[in-house]
Amino acid sequence: MKNYLTVLVLLFSISIVNAQTIKEIKIKGITTDGKSFYSKRLSDVTINIYDNNKLIEKFVSTKKGKFEFEIGINSYITIEFVHEDFITKRIAFNTSLPELENELVIDPFKFEIMMLDSKGDLSDFEIDFPVTKIEFSKEIAKYIYNQEYTEYRMEEQKRILALKD
Repeated sequence: MKNYLTVLVLLFSISIVNAQTIKEIKIKGITTDGKSFYSKRLSDVTINIYDNNKLIEKFVSTKKGKFEFEIGINSYITIEFVHEDFITKRIAFNTSLPELENELVIDPFKFEIMMLDSKGDLSDFEIDFPVTKIEFSKEIAKYIYNQEYTEYRMEEQKRILALKD
C-alpha cells in the first residue's frame, strides 16, 4: 500500500509540473518576396518582437528566409517584419491560454510571411494595421488565425495597393 501511495503522489507531482511547463510558444516560419505562389525566400528580414508595444527582442531571417523564436504566453505580442525594399508587415498574437489540461501540448506555430514590394509613394501608415491576428482556439486546442480579420485586412491591403498602381 505504501508503494502504491508513493507512485500515486509521484504521478500527481509530475502532472502538476507538466501543467506548469508551458511558458513559451515556439514560432517558426519563412519570409518570401510575395510575388507568386512559389515565391523566392527573402533573407535578412528584421523581425521585431513587441510585448504590449515594448520592443523585447530582434531577430533576422536566415539566408534561406527562415526564422524561429519563442514568445511568452499570456501576453499581447506584435511581430513586425521589416526589410528596406518591402512594406513592413505586422502580426498581432494574443498568447493567452485558457485553463490548461495536463495533457495539453502546444505545437510550434508555423507560417509564411509574404512581404510586398515597397511602393515609392505608399507610406507604412496607410497599411499600418496587423495583417492578421492569431489567438488560441479552445475548440481545437491550438493557435489559429482570426479568419474574418485576416480576410478583411488582405482585401484592404489589395485595395490600397491597387490605388497606388
